[in-house]
Amino acid sequence: MNGLALSRLYYDTVFIPECRRALPEAMGHFASGLVGEGSECFGFDDELSRDHSFGLRLQLWLTDGDYDRFGRDLTELYNFLPDECMGFHRPKENPNEGKRNGVFRISEFYRGITGLPGVPETDSVWLSVAEPHFAAAVNGRVFSDEPGEFSRIRSRLLAHYPEDVTRYFLAQHAAIAAQTGQYNMLRAHRHGEELAVYNIKASFIRSVIAMVFLLNKVYRPFYKWAPRAMRGLPLMGAVVYDKLLALSETTEISRECSLVEEICAMLIDELNMQGISMGRSDFLMDHLPEIMGRIKSDAIRARGISMVF
Repeated sequence: MNGLALSRLYYDTVFIPECRRALPEAMGHFASGLVGEGSECFGFDDELSRDHSFGLRLQLWLTDGDYDRFGRDLTELYNFLPDECMGFHRPKENPNEGKRNGVFRISEFYRGITGLPGVPETDSVWLSVAEPHFAAAVNGRVFSDEPGEFSRIRSRLLAHYPEDVTRYFLAQHAAIAAQTGQYNMLRAHRHGEELAVYNIKASFIRSVIAMVFLLNKVYRPFYKWAPRAMRGLPLMGAVVYDKLLALSETTEISRECSLVEEICAMLIDELNMQGISMGRSDFLMDHLPEIMGRIKSDAIRARGISMVF
């Protein structure tokens, strides 16, 4: 049983019966589920990931008004729930991880993941939050939400970045993929800088993965899970995964260059398909003027593109 299924079972068979018995007036005043940090929230947990923070996890999210009314009593009820169910135990809180389970104000929960109480209000705020934080804010499962406020924020975040922000990040990663894979990899080989080649390939792989997520309009998760999550994306995910894996394994220069060009050609085709760039050049860097030129925000265009990203 994975962590999400275990959490749902704990909610249905332990928490809800106890809440109906001991605190019926709170029913209908909270959202519940399992979202956030931890491989189980992405559905990626297995036997190896049970060495820390795995177990009977559950989260309750309340509006400020409902938290003021029911927060203390729900916290007390949650704290006194059975610590064991079907051979599983509730994980102990780890001070290095912060609060991951129990009763939250909605604003407190989102702030703990993204640093914001809800949806970013401006493009500059969207740009300031690292993408894996958004991925963690919208993963997992919501079991119930009668008040609806938690899901309202979640739905807006799930709708992905504003279009200008998506285009800006695509331009950034296209520039890095072009500079590393299409330009500097071969030059590093010719200079005999083999360690630089590995570093260049790693940077190329990271930016390609980022572009695939952006083109799918899905947030890229924590670096450890990004390749696995990409493999399941409908647009290019599995094919690019296989090509990037082959690139990471080969040391044959001609094979490396061929794989880089195949991957970049796929990305350019998708940029064309989505109308993000209509250019036909096979060099990703040449597509930056079109990608940036279609950004409506003067402030975002003025940020320019950095090779250090």
